[in-house]
Amino acid sequence: MSPEVADLLWLGHEDVSGLWEISWGPEDDGPGGPRRVDVIVSVLRSGLIELAAGPSSSDFDTAPRLGPEARALLRDPRCWQGPDPGDDIGAHVVRFATTDAGFAAFRTATGWDRRARARREHASMPSPSDPAGTPVWENYVVAQLTQASLSLVPRDAAALGVEVDDVDVTVVCQARNESPGVVEGLDEIVQELSMLLGEHVRVGSRVERRDAPTITPHDRTLWTFAAREDR
Repeated sequence: MSPEVADLLWLGHEDVSGLWEISWGPEDDGPGGPRRVDVIVSVLRSGLIELAAGPSSSDFDTAPRLGPEARALLRDPRCWQGPDPGDDIGAHVVRFATTDAGFAAFRTATGWDRRARARREHASMPSPSDPAGTPVWENYVVAQLTQASLSLVPRDAAALGVEVDDVDVTVVCQARNESPGVVEGLDEIVQELSMLLGEHVRVGSRVERRDAPTITPHDRTLWTFAAREDR
């Protein structure tokens, strides 16, 4: 399962969502592009999501469902741009929800059940004298990132976090664009974090292009900041 499919299945499980809310990777071909359409039609045909068109204020549960034949509609860029205030019918407002089968596929692909079982089997609360199996190094890096990013999180950042692979640490920033302000703020955070972690740790950075915070349980990134979506 691709990261994009996993993300949209999680999005549709949390709540009924619009196509315009899906985050696409670097190979995205834009609203109405063949790749986007193929992904939606594929998960729709597999029974992983349900799709409906109509005003966003309408009840999704009672809305007529769209099938794979909706490919022609999905080619229209308007379906990917959110509700149009002048469109009372909502002909191009396309929303989706993840089915039970879709969430089961998500859980299998991301190891959700396996990780949950492991947490239950080894569950114990840490204390100051006994970390009880908690990821001490990862938690330490997260704490230092929180300190390093004080007053430095870029204004346009949607989310900020860190990936930890032993002494290789990557600061991850989700943002709509890799603007000079985002790059400058991220560089400052990397410099601060490098000083806090010491010379033996290699600290890098990466920008992921997202219109809004995209955070799911299967992320490798440990997130410390997510912007309010109503800002």
